[in-house]
Amino acid sequence: MTDRHEKAANDGGSIKVGDHARIWRRGDTWWINIQVHRRQVRRSLETTNKAEATKRALKIERGMVEGNLDLDRDKITLDEAIDAYDAFLVSEGRAKRTLTQYRHTFKLMRQIATELGRPLLIQVDLTFVDRFRTLRVDQGQAPKTIHTETTILRQVVNHSRRRNLLSRDPLAGLRLVKPKPRPQPCWTQEEVQRILAASSTPHRDALELLAETGMRVGELKHLTWADVALDGPHPVLHIRPKDGWKPKTGDIRAIPLSPRAVELLRSLPRHSRWVITAPPRGSDPQELRQFSERRLLLHLKRLLARIGRPGHLHTFRHAFISHAASEGVPEAVIRSWVGHVDATPKPPAKPGGRTKRTGRPGDKREDKRGG
Repeated sequence: MTDRHEKAANDGGSIKVGDHARIWRRGDTWWINIQVHRRQVRRSLETTNKAEATKRALKIERGMVEGNLDLDRDKITLDEAIDAYDAFLVSEGRAKRTLTQYRHTFKLMRQIATELGRPLLIQVDLTFVDRFRTLRVDQGQAPKTIHTETTILRQVVNHSRRRNLLSRDPLAGLRLVKPKPRPQPCWTQEEVQRILAASSTPHRDALELLAETGMRVGELKHLTWADVALDGPHPVLHIRPKDGWKPKTGDIRAIPLSPRAVELLRSLPRHSRWVITAPPRGSDPQELRQFSERRLLLHLKRLLARIGRPGHLHTFRHAFISHAASEGVPEAVIRSWVGHVDATPKPPAKPGGRTKRTGRPGDKREDKRGG
């Protein structure tokens, strides 16, 4: 582009590109005006780069001349794209908790689109992603959370592209680099027992089952008495889908029960479908509901603050895996117990003491050097 053309563009004038198109700069963004076969198109090229604007303008011109470019595809709004993808997720049977996470990201996307004045999905470009990430960093979100939410944003665009609703990928060049996992805490057998001893009913039953089985807390929440098989030489728990819920990896598996876990389960009342229940409401003292993961976590956090140890509900699972591995249980067996698709990761943090157990997980015997 000559200096004269550059000055014309900066002054709001247009520059001819190809045989039919002219481009000009509005603010920092390049626009195109083109008329082919009695059809005129005037639109933003969604770029501040002159070379990229020229490239896009020539592509539009070629498509209009050849009659194979449908610019109406780019008229889908962000709201329409989000609603369509949300409906798709529901039809796929995604868990309620997963839908909640997605919908929170959708809300943030709509917020940023309003702030930037970009109602169309084609306008969700790399600068949109930059604004999204900056907002979440300013709100103190962890890198893993920001990566997950950016992936959801990308999925919204991909869903519309697969349905031929976009003429191009507005997120071309986006790189999603998964952050390295942060070291996670792990407890010794002694620490687990100390936490359980400090707990109170009914939370203690839930925490002890997490410690004895390595279940995810969501799996414990949806555990029913129909999943418990205590009779026979090898008592087990069955982890399997329920109406409206399925395990994280969709797996169906059985977890062998230790003598302590069997004793605990035999001692629990069977007044409800659920193995672990919340206290009844005042309005209906006969109703026993599923326990609240949030209340259980708050209870555990208070205990950990009291004894000065880091951790969360998932740390019982880390400890279970670490202790089973220290006893020499084969890796493939551990994976089958805990429902890991990939190889069992190394324990994130080495427990503070060495412990040994005999028999299946839960049949414990402290090593003399434990601590």
